[in-house]
Amino acid sequence: MIAATRVSVGWILSGCVLLGGCVGSRLTPEDHALIDRVAGEGAALRSAQDASAPSAPIAAAAGAPDEGRVADAGAPLALADLVAIALRRNPEVRVAEAKLAAAKARIGMAGALDDPKVGVEFDEVPISISDPTEGDRKGSVMQDVPFPGKLGLRADVAESAARVAEQELGAKRRDVVAMTKRAFFELYGVERSLAIQKEQIALLEQFVAIAQSKYQNGRVTQQDVLKAQVELAQLQNEVLMLEQERSTTRVELNRALSRPERATLGSAPEKLDPDPAQPLEELRRRALAERPELRGALAEVERSLRARELAEKDRLLPDFTLEARYMSRRMEEDRWMGALSLNVPWFNSKHGYEVKEANAMAAAARSEFLAARNLTLADVESAFVRVETSRRLAELFRSSILPQAEQALAAAQKGYETDRVDFLSLIDSQRALRGIKLAYQRTLADFGRQTADLERAVGGDLAK
Repeated sequence: MIAATRVSVGWILSGCVLLGGCVGSRLTPEDHALIDRVAGEGAALRSAQDASAPSAPIAAAAGAPDEGRVADAGAPLALADLVAIALRRNPEVRVAEAKLAAAKARIGMAGALDDPKVGVEFDEVPISISDPTEGDRKGSVMQDVPFPGKLGLRADVAESAARVAEQELGAKRRDVVAMTKRAFFELYGVERSLAIQKEQIALLEQFVAIAQSKYQNGRVTQQDVLKAQVELAQLQNEVLMLEQERSTTRVELNRALSRPERATLGSAPEKLDPDPAQPLEELRRRALAERPELRGALAEVERSLRARELAEKDRLLPDFTLEARYMSRRMEEDRWMGALSLNVPWFNSKHGYEVKEANAMAAAARSEFLAARNLTLADVESAFVRVETSRRLAELFRSSILPQAEQALAAAQKGYETDRVDFLSLIDSQRALRGIKLAYQRTLADFGRQTADLERAVGGDLAK
């Protein structure tokens, strides 16, 4: 048994080890400070989140939503069921899940060695049939081995890329949740407006009856009856327009649920109670910790820094090829041979360009993260202002404007019945009440849609 090497590489290995220690981690103090600062802004909140159950809409997707109740035309729609159905059926969510699975599979691929190579050599071809042992025969096995640390870095890069894909999935889920909630509150606004118009039709029919009774008794002219009938016809026309709008809104909600556009849907609830949002500072803190786009941007920063570190190692540190050979010779004793070879990256300008590219990509990732952070904070503040404005306006309608309008109409109706108020004043009071009721319901619907936008900006549900 004789051991041999193709080249003497002891001094090369020593130099490579020294270079490896010099390259080590290529993260600059600024890189570490950026990652530590961002991670620290929401670390405590994220830990509490991970230890608890997922937020309601996301968790509902794992359960079995009541699709039968959603399709029951006589049943009120439950927002949690709608969100769960949308998350379970949405094809874009399925695409993002498949991409995440693929990214996770690449982690193992990146940290694995390349396939070994097996070779056989014959000195004389074709081989003699009469004496197959004639001539030398050689067999070899070769394995490419990256410099120590490179495989781990490649796996780190792939793992960071998987975290980016995971946050892209989270962002897509939040998009679906927000889209479903906006469609739900749009349907609520239309259906409540339709109910108000029908309620006002019934009230006007009472006014028509009162006017006809007074006309028959000679207390008013026929003009009052005609005014009431014209007003009633206008309301009936508005009901037709709202019914058409309701059909369109139901199509949009079914589309958000990935259901057939004309599939049967239940009805929106009859009442919404707007709750105050969390303090703005708390929402900012949550957004920095939870918003998927921001967490994905941070994961991309980490990926780009690891990729830069890997590019530096590729520029300075060689990779190895280990080879074992077996030689069978006709006139000599069989023997084994070993060989070690390595590439020489120091004179190849390609690696310098790879490092430049990695530096540029790392700088771009840092800038994208800071831009995403600024956009997140701006989105949260803008959505918060809209939500609070709608909430205060709804409270003003409920506690002050609406009761006063109802009192004004009741007084006008009583005055008309006793001939102290003319019919035009009665109709004006009825119109004012109808407009206020419609504005109140539109404000509640706006509050729901704007809350969905605020949740999207924060990256999580507000009801926690």
